[in-house]
Amino acid sequence: MSNSSSNGKLSKFEDEQDACQVEEKILTTKTLKISTKWKSTSRKKGEILLSDTDCQCVTMNKNGDIYVSDHVKNDVHRWKNDDKYAKTVAGGNNRGKRLDQLDFPTYIYVDDQLSIYISDTNNHRVVKWLKGARKGVVGANDQGQTSNEVIGLRGLSYDRHSNLYFADTYNHRIQKFEVQ
Repeated sequence: MSNSSSNGKLSKFEDEQDACQVEEKILTTKTLKISTKWKSTSRKKGEILLSDTDCQCVTMNKNGDIYVSDHVKNDVHRWKNDDKYAKTVAGGNNRGKRLDQLDFPTYIYVDDQLSIYISDTNNHRVVKWLKGARKGVVGANDQGQTSNEVIGLRGLSYDRHSNLYFADTYNHRIQKFEVQ
């Protein structure tokens, strides 16, 4: 597969996140406020990993750590396989527009350097949090129609050429940013 476009539509990217190839799969159930893990070869009940979270998105990094965006607490937390509790790694300072805050975080992506890219939906921006950072750095910023603005931010994907892609829903376009 390639990341080329045909007829104005993007096809799937070559390098899906490493987490997509592990044998364990993650299921997020918003209404039950839990994330569940199960073996893909098993038909048994899952194991509850996180509870009391208003999950919007769940993803894994290359180490198998699980990241969950919580749109009510306005944060992203990471759960390492051996940890008893999840740790807040982005946001968590109430809802707001400051660089240490998020407002309805939804889609998340974790790159190979363990930086977290977050769709900060109600702030109309993509925020990058470096590993261990106390605040983010803004990529696409604010509501509008220019190339650095978004309306209705949906989805995030990253390719092996350091490009970040996301759907700018109400501008009816896909945006691509080079990430350095």
